[in-house]
Order: sequence, then structure tokens, then C-alpha cells
Amino acid sequence: MHKSIDHLFQKMENHREDLYQRLQSYPSEVMNEKVNGDSWSVVQVIDHLILSEQSTIEYLKKKTTGGEPIPSAGPASFFRYLMLKFAMILPIKFRAPRFIGNPDNSATLDQAMSRWKTVRLQLDQLLSTMTAEQINAEVFKHPIAGKMNLKQALKFIQSHVDRHTQQIFNILKQLEA
Repeated sequence: MHKSIDHLFQKMENHREDLYQRLQSYPSEVMNEKVNGDSWSVVQVIDHLILSEQSTIEYLKKKTTGGEPIPSAGPASFFRYLMLKFAMILPIKFRAPRFIGNPDNSATLDQAMSRWKTVRLQLDQLLSTMTAEQINAEVFKHPIAGKMNLKQALKFIQSHVDRHTQQIFNILKQLEA
């Protein structure tokens, strides 16, 4: 993997593994509980992250194997990334894109985390094939913010996971109350 993205991927992986370790200290039966009928369970939040990363992998594959030249990311991509990063720290609830669908709640925590690990291995394999030109090109497209380069995409994925990690622990706190 190109060294310019390896540290970003390793940070993502360390966070995923740390989250799993922290969640294992909770009773397994609460992982599928919802605070109310409209909310997600912990397993559903994890499934949402899995579905999101799977769709990112599919898009990256499409862009990098299509044979068409991909424009390099410039100031507009950086601006879109900054706006997205800012939106991720706001305490506003965003609706998940339709193509992500309704997250599954039938898996156990171990099953969900195993699926996530498999998706991360797929991402690792894909990132290992990317050239420097592809890393700096507009290979990622956020459904709202638009096109960005791979470094910005990986940073967004981590911001997305950070946001939902907070959601997971808020769910657990409410269930304990």
C-alpha cells in the first residue's frame, strides 16, 4: 500500500479493533436492543458502517478499473471535504442514503464485527493496488458532498465511524438508564 494512505488505513483499523474490544465488555443481549421503535440498535449502526464501506469499495473499483482518465482532485475537492468534515461534527441527525438501505439487526456483535473485518480486508486489498495518480484523483463520490480524492475519502470514512461510535455509546448509555 502506498505510504501516503497506509497510516490512514491503519488508524481506521486500530479504531475498529478498539471499538470491538470496548463493545465486548457489554452484555451481548443489548447489542440488538433499540432505545425506541425508530432508533437503531448497536448492531444496526455497525451494519450501516459496513454497508457504507462496501458501497465505497464498489465505487472505488468502478472508478479505478474503468479505464477512463480520472481528473485530479483540486481545491474544489478539498473544499467539499472540509464542508463534509464540518457537517460530521455538527449535532444534527442526517438521513442515511437510500442505497444504504435499512441496516440488519439479526446478527450478533461477533458476526457483525466479523463482516466488518472482511470488508476492511477487501478495502486493504483494493488500496494496495492503487497508484499515486489514483490516490490523488477524484476516485470517491460522497452522495451529497461530491467528488474527493482517496486521502479525503479515508479521512471521511474515519469521521463517519467516529460519529457513529459516539452514537453507539449513546445508545448503550440510554439502554443502561
